[in-house]
Amino acid sequence: MRLSPNYNSCARPSGDHHAERRRDLHERAGSRDVIHMHGELLKIRHLDSGEIQPWYDDCDGETLDGRWRPHIVWFGEAILESETISSALATAGLFLCIGTVGQVYPAAGFVHEVRGSSAEFNLEPTSITAFFDYSAHGPAGETLPRFVDVFLDF
Repeated sequence: MRLSPNYNSCARPSGDHHAERRRDLHERAGSRDVIHMHGELLKIRHLDSGEIQPWYDDCDGETLDGRWRPHIVWFGEAILESETISSALATAGLFLCIGTVGQVYPAAGFVHEVRGSSAEFNLEPTSITAFFDYSAHGPAGETLPRFVDVFLDF
């Protein structure tokens, strides 16, 4: 399956920090300063040195010297760049939370770290909906464009 950026990937203002799930869709949509808190599927990380490099083949126990692993965070592991994320949340003028169940921490707690305004975009209300300044329910491909249009006209 070939993935390409959709409106949700392209709607974020350039230069803003945002966390992204394990693909490069945001970069391909033109976003800068993407924080890959769950890592990236198209990279591998050396267990000893921490070196990270692009990788487009299978990654198993025999990859290179056997000390490389996919550059992703497994359940139970700490997210990447947590200090950078906390700093970005504390200084963000607007935090957009798009498509989360609101139950997996630490990401579900990000809304509590935001000092600026916050908006949630989900198919339905979540356990953290009440903590956002604004919530929109429905497909993000419909709710987010309306929000961005109003925001840009503001």
